[in-house]
Amino acid sequence: MFGFFLQDLNQQLRQAHTDFISTRLHTNDLIVKTYRGQTMSRTEIELLYEDNIITDQRIVINSLFSTSYDRLVALHFLPEPEQLEEQLERVLFEVKIDAHQQQTHSFSDVSQLSAIPDESEILFMTGTHFYIDAGSIKYDESEKVWIVKLKLAEDFHMKQDKDFIYSLNDDKKTLKNCIAILLDNIRHALPEELDKIFDGLLHMYPQNAKWISALKFHCLAKYYQYPDRMSYTEALRNYNKALSLWSECINDHNDRLNHAVDIGKLYKDLAWFYQYNMNDNQLADSHYNLSIELNQLAHASAATSANEHIDLLHRLSDIYENKMKLITRELNRKQDYGLLAINFKQEEIQARKNRNDFSDYDQIIISTGQIARLYKAINKYDEALFWYEKVLEIELREEPICYYSIDEIYKEIIQIYTDRQNPGDYQLVEKYKLMMHENLLKMNHVSSEFDYSDKDEKTEITRGHL
Repeated sequence: MFGFFLQDLNQQLRQAHTDFISTRLHTNDLIVKTYRGQTMSRTEIELLYEDNIITDQRIVINSLFSTSYDRLVALHFLPEPEQLEEQLERVLFEVKIDAHQQQTHSFSDVSQLSAIPDESEILFMTGTHFYIDAGSIKYDESEKVWIVKLKLAEDFHMKQDKDFIYSLNDDKKTLKNCIAILLDNIRHALPEELDKIFDGLLHMYPQNAKWISALKFHCLAKYYQYPDRMSYTEALRNYNKALSLWSECINDHNDRLNHAVDIGKLYKDLAWFYQYNMNDNQLADSHYNLSIELNQLAHASAATSANEHIDLLHRLSDIYENKMKLITRELNRKQDYGLLAINFKQEEIQARKNRNDFSDYDQIIISTGQIARLYKAINKYDEALFWYEKVLEIELREEPICYYSIDEIYKEIIQIYTDRQNPGDYQLVEKYKLMMHENLLKMNHVSSEFDYSDKDEKTEITRGHL
């Protein structure tokens, strides 16, 4: 019953969130500050404080998180200092929200929906991410309360319903999409934790044992690729187990589940393993080719949804970029692969624009920059400059402006003009160096994120003139 309650609450909060953000953007009232008072164990808050002295932290809320616009209301929920139970501490969370952020879990002003509207409540959904900047946890001696400053953080692994739901009448495909996302989101899980997760799934869905087990072995293979637990033997053993099971699934002729997508992903990951972990370019290339074949098969399948189509375009572009890096001598073939990577990336951008979903906006910016970088890699400098100017124009329109991203773009443009050495390029180098210098001055002036010492600041400003 509680699961149904959470589902209903999430749907209501999501709708309220959309209205809340729309109103804020319309009125240009973008920064919101809310408060939450609660008690915490002394050990917990002291550990949080010690970790925060010199290190930024990211926390994930594992329950509903209720806050208020009114600081006094939040403090009202705290017991008086003399009434505190032993080993407990008074804690006041100050939460900063930027309405520009798009990839966040749902939150909204629920005052009109609450039985106690005077509390001016802002409610955050379970799973919301927050940042705690280094040094931002303090103890206020006058109020006898710990102050913890939180900033709402975007969750770039968060998935929308569109990423899971294939058809309202196809529960099996929706289930597969939900489980498949584990590949990208449990990279830090230990093997025994993966066993628990997948054993539970196999117990609930025994009729889908083959492909669930295949995903499990794929997860384990990726686990053993990370540097801190690298095991080539275990990675390959689990890749082979996954491939064997996926082959059986393909032979079952269940086209509705579109297993070509999953096998294409697996071959790409295995190719990446051979390329970057084993330094075996020949095996890497052959597995990239197998991945291309499976991805193109999935691309042509009627079972491929619009969202899977975008993922396929992204994957194919990535594959051809990696194949391009395998080539050291055959420059024409390298250029061909680069152009294929660019074409798929352009198709991906157009597909995202056609989908008209605000959550695609950041990825469109990233992809635009990737096209510029790809053109530069194959020495097509005019095209690269066109796309760098395009992404620069987008970045300069952003609010708030990301001065660091703009700085990186200026560096790339300057390098192209420096390397190309066409008539007039020297003047363009000087022009963009001046623009980069002005950008650095703005970055140092407005950004509270950067804590430069005087020496650091002089170094950064000097770099703009070099």
